[in-house]
Amino acid sequence: PRSDTEAVSAYQRAAALGYAPATYNLARLYRLGRGIGANADLSRVLYERAADAGLAAAQLSLAMLYEAGMNWPQDLPRAVRWYRAAAAQGSPEAMLNLGYLYAAGRG
Repeated sequence: PRSDTEAVSAYQRAAALGYAPATYNLARLYRLGRGIGANADLSRVLYERAADAGLAAAQLSLAMLYEAGMNWPQDLPRAVRWYRAAAAQGSPEAMLNLGYLYAAGRG
């Protein structure tokens, strides 16, 4: 794609077919408002769809957003759930962030 708008269109088509990486990328564009109007609620739905499909990058992003309370209320138990899922797939960043939460007694 040559532009964010073209990327949105391509990701929408691929996400409709169940392609998790496209769903994840579309979630990012909705969160950032790039190529399409920002929509935190739809972004969360798309992140969760990609995370449920087993995409570690989506699980990590979702965990970080739940931990920070960005775009929706903070939810540390959900953050831990998604960090664990991504860590189980070998994500070093998820392992590190999960360790920080445990060390601080959070979540």
